[in-house]
Amino acid sequence: SSDLFHADGSSPGSITSTDFNLDMGPLYSGIVTTIGTIYYAYQNSHSGYINVAGVLPDGSALIPSFGIDGIVSNIFSTSSISSQDVRVSLNNEGNILVSAALGSDFYAAILDINSGLVLPGYPLLIPIDGAIALSIKQVVGVSDGSFLLAGYDGANNGSMYVLRISSAGVLDVTFNSQGESPGILPIRIGNVVAEFYGRIASGLTMQSHIGGNQGNLIMS
Repeated sequence: SSDLFHADGSSPGSITSTDFNLDMGPLYSGIVTTIGTIYYAYQNSHSGYINVAGVLPDGSALIPSFGIDGIVSNIFSTSSISSQDVRVSLNNEGNILVSAALGSDFYAAILDINSGLVLPGYPLLIPIDGAIALSIKQVVGVSDGSFLLAGYDGANNGSMYVLRISSAGVLDVTFNSQGESPGILPIRIGNVVAEFYGRIASGLTMQSHIGGNQGNLIMS
């Protein structure tokens, strides 16, 4: 939109990687709230850590009350997570869900949308047995306060995973409770169809709460 302010006034409609001293890597996920504020997670191109920035609705500046001068830095304790393996969304309380993946682990955190403070009990580290090179594709908030992570293991025959984290901030063992790892739903299409490598290509969502299929997961 051309009404989005550019920091130096040279390119209305965009915010570049160096505006507001962000030092952003590529962006793969962002949030626009109902009042127009913008939040996104990115890898800092100098430190390598994952940060979250909040921007005013008109794009004129970062939100000063969010984090430190508009930035929450070093969400996770590693500088090795790539820019393509971080996603953000909102939970049922309007706070910011941040998820990431590295090696055999998924990461998750919840930030207070007003202050940027990481909520108690977070961040989480969720190891996946047998995984080698996990990649995150989606994080989805659920109306009961839980949230879902979706991703795949690019080095292990395209194995896909969906995890459910409860509102208490722990792996929800009632999800896929009869499976080998309750709380984690593995989908290994590549083990069934020869030469086929499954990916969660566009993401994950929850089906409408209306009707007989309410609460079903939809992946594509």
